[in-house]
Amino acid sequence: MNEMAWEDLLPVQEQLRLYALQIEDDARQKERQRIARDLHDSLGHALTALNVQLQTAVKLWKLDPAKAELFLVQAQRLGSTAIQEVRQSVSSLRSVAADLPLEVLIESLVEDFRQVTDVAITIHIDLPAVPQEVTSTLYRIVQEALTNIRKYAAATAVQVQLKPILNGVQLTVVDNGTGFCLDTNPEGFGLRGMAERVAALSGQFHIQAQPGAGCQIQVELPLQQSMTEAELGPDFISSNLTMAGPSSCLGLSPEQFSCLETVLAEYIGLIAPTLIQRVMAQVLSYPVLVEKLTLYIPTAQRSEFKQRVKFLLDSSAIK
Repeated sequence: MNEMAWEDLLPVQEQLRLYALQIEDDARQKERQRIARDLHDSLGHALTALNVQLQTAVKLWKLDPAKAELFLVQAQRLGSTAIQEVRQSVSSLRSVAADLPLEVLIESLVEDFRQVTDVAITIHIDLPAVPQEVTSTLYRIVQEALTNIRKYAAATAVQVQLKPILNGVQLTVVDNGTGFCLDTNPEGFGLRGMAERVAALSGQFHIQAQPGAGCQIQVELPLQQSMTEAELGPDFISSNLTMAGPSSCLGLSPEQFSCLETVLAEYIGLIAPTLIQRVMAQVLSYPVLVEKLTLYIPTAQRSEFKQRVKFLLDSSAIK
């Protein structure tokens, strides 16, 4: 690759980095809003009920000590619930320590989970050192998944697995809880935020869930694309990332590229144009392009995405 072509890649790399930072910031803001709602709802309710139990116990203490003791036991339970909520909220607000390996960070999340639940949780981690942005993304996804399991799944067992795969890393979080219907709740439980984080690193996000059958979240992140240009060098990137755009070899017109970008952006956000450019450089036909882009969308929404994009294929001369 000549010097000019290498320089042309730099804006794309910078744009992808900025998208990842923006998604991280948006996710952080949403997390703070969620914590505020949780504190208002669950913690506020627990403390109000605790106050009522204590007031009742004081009134009954001389008249009926045995009954007053029952109210005190209930107050103690409510107090424990409030403490759990505070601990979980503090854990959610904690920044990802840049100097700690991913294994230590995940073990910390698991330990926090064990302190506030009776759910049996096992972890299997076999990873080399990974870039900071990969560490941060995987940490936040595990954190969100464990929070959802604690609050909604009614599970008795959870497994967290991190392992290397070809040119990347794979995270799997499985629970045996109540599950849920993806068709009626495709973006709930922070699923959209997870998918956006993964898409920002050109990864793949998969989820399997159904009522009564638990839930499995699987994430695959490429390590090469997550590393910096200095770590990889121009030769590697030139062989794995070629600039593409509305006038690529697929023959996409500017209008077709814009339509595809608009539809994809509704599912993965602002990173859509950069992702399309990356994938276009790797395929030779429009149907294959659509199939590869579909892998970056949450499982429950893939059929809908394909149906919407199919119109572009049927109404154009692209084959």
